[in-house]
Amino acid sequence: MELFDRCLPHLNEPHRAYHNLTHIQEMLALMKEARITEHEIEFAIWGHDLVYDPKRNDNEEKSAELFTSWMRELEYPSNIIHQVERLILVTKHGDEPQYPIEAHMLDLDLSIFGQPRERFLEYNDQIRQEYSYVPKLVYAVKRKQVLLSFYSRKRIYITDYFFDRFEKQARDNLWYAITRLF
Repeated sequence: MELFDRCLPHLNEPHRAYHNLTHIQEMLALMKEARITEHEIEFAIWGHDLVYDPKRNDNEEKSAELFTSWMRELEYPSNIIHQVERLILVTKHGDEPQYPIEAHMLDLDLSIFGQPRERFLEYNDQIRQEYSYVPKLVYAVKRKQVLLSFYSRKRIYITDYFFDRFEKQARDNLWYAITRLF
């Protein structure tokens, strides 16, 4: 448990409106509900947003670096550490997953898109809070690009479980948010 305790000060930083402990708890609850049992995913959930600065584009790399350094310090097996690092880095959402375990991690991270409208809108507002330093028009343009990049995918969710459970609601939520940005 010491490993997860180290995460708490980072996840409770005051500038985090969404990328905080609640986000981690929601992912862990959904992991359990979906009967995903790989411990590496649980570790990666805790570590994937450990470093979060909306002004930077290397948060995942910094998160992986910090979390895996703690794992090495606590003498976790190197094969587990390597897998956790890969799972954290996959949450950049840039490349297709190479392994099923990576697909689960991505789907868990994007599960917020498929939540009931009220929770999705709360998330959307929380993201705006995290980017409050960005002028309104610039934010609207950039946010629309991000949301459209997910909406335009053939499938938002890779695994059948998440696709069946969240895809329709995610598409509805994303479109709702996209059409209200201008």
